[in-house]
Amino acid sequence: MKYISIIIVFLLSQISCFSQKKDTVNHQHLVLKFAPFTYFGTHGAIQFGFETNPTQKMTVGFDFAYGNSDIASYQTGKWGKSYYEGEVSRRYRLDLRWYENPFSSFKFKGNSFWGVEFFNRTNTYETPVMVGRGLLPNNRYNYYERTSSEATYQVWGIFGKYGNVQALNSHFSIEYYAGLGVTQRSNSVAPPNVLGEFDRVITNQSNSDFFNIWQFHSSDTFKRVGGDFLLSAKLNYRIF
Repeated sequence: MKYISIIIVFLLSQISCFSQKKDTVNHQHLVLKFAPFTYFGTHGAIQFGFETNPTQKMTVGFDFAYGNSDIASYQTGKWGKSYYEGEVSRRYRLDLRWYENPFSSFKFKGNSFWGVEFFNRTNTYETPVMVGRGLLPNNRYNYYERTSSEATYQVWGIFGKYGNVQALNSHFSIEYYAGLGVTQRSNSVAPPNVLGEFDRVITNQSNSDFFNIWQFHSSDTFKRVGGDFLLSAKLNYRIF
């Protein structure tokens, strides 16, 4: 235990010296980020990230969010549950920014930036489907069975955005931004595990586009490309 404590103290001292050197010589910083509003609404998730600067005014950031039925803030509503039981949502954001002032933004009350964001969201869940058992002439079946099948809902997108960082003190700041971009949304449903030669999955086409886009719970397979927008606020903490 004594040796472990010595190693931990040594590593912390090295990190401290490294951060001071970077801050003094290259003006590089590391900022941790938390996006509180992703927790609220349908398919709420907890999102954390970081941002650092290769140059004085250019930064690179990465965010990851995770959500499921156990941690979601919104459980029921007009359109049903926010999450299916066992459903998982993962989101990834890669962020490139160019600031008006150097990234040591805590020296400025406001530091505007332009940015490009690459976004991915993947929801995996079990969706109800209807299976026709025993194909007969004229597309009839011996009987119909309700079952479920694994589905994957994905969003890929690229956005241009503009925002501002406001310093609260030497470590904390808040940022807010808005942006426009293009996304591709798709939903794929795997066939049920037990599907005989004369069995068919009967796709449910009754769900509206609004339901498919915003709730992600659909037995349909679809792919759509269209415009989209960003609107976000984050709480930041500068480590060094």
